[in-house]
Amino acid sequence: MFDFKKIVFIFTVFILVFSSACNSKSTSGISEAEKKEYVSKYQAEMDSENYKDAFSILEKLVEKNDDFAKNEMGFFYEKGIFVEKDIKKAIKFYAEAGNNNYVPAMYNISRLKLEDGNSAEALSILKKIESDNYAPAINLLGIMYNNGDYVDKDLNKAFLYYKKAADLGNPDAKFNLGQMYFYGEGVKQDYKKSFYWYDESAKQNYDFAKIQLATSYYKGYGVEKNVEKAINVISEMAKNGDPDAIYNIRLYYKSMGDNGEYEYWDVKCKGTIGCE
Repeated sequence: MFDFKKIVFIFTVFILVFSSACNSKSTSGISEAEKKEYVSKYQAEMDSENYKDAFSILEKLVEKNDDFAKNEMGFFYEKGIFVEKDIKKAIKFYAEAGNNNYVPAMYNISRLKLEDGNSAEALSILKKIESDNYAPAINLLGIMYNNGDYVDKDLNKAFLYYKKAADLGNPDAKFNLGQMYFYGEGVKQDYKKSFYWYDESAKQNYDFAKIQLATSYYKGYGVEKNVEKAINVISEMAKNGDPDAIYNIRLYYKSMGDNGEYEYWDVKCKGTIGCE
């Protein structure tokens, strides 16, 4: 079963295409017009999940010393997309771009430092780029203050960082704000506000927010109870095999008295970690 409390404050890795390519400093050996054409092609290949050709485009840009491409290449190696997963290579590419003060790469380095337990180094990097208003980095600062990672735990600061990142459009931060309001962590518990932020995050296709948004509809937290809407929110996730969505959707159907759908999803659930 999905444990919301355990993942109250999380962050994800983004493939940073147009925003990072255009909004952060990059030392590239090509013109802006040429780079824009490369990035447009790269985006199209990524959208089509044609990772081989996307990787090929990155290789060409890396040869031209482009920081955006180095950062993206690091992501490929970190996650094992098209290539064998290799964290050392990922760090190498992130570091090359980060050494040129390319903010998304500096964020990725700080993220890996934090994951590896090097909270002090992560915080140092994040503080250096805080003024750049890079939303994922600001959200990560919020996480550090929320969890007390190398800093004194400060839920008020965490909230302010999340709010700033959310205002910049970051779906993780929007979800984190929803969690703070849902659980009354650092703020007064307010289901209407938690619903608002879950909805905002879910609009950006953030799966954890969809799960919690569906729960809000199912339980009537901050919104009129509506089981059909709860089902609609997570149906695609369930069809795609998400164990938490499968676990929940079967209960939603059961509450409606739809035994056929309940039994269908109950069988599916028994094959996932959600029902173990």
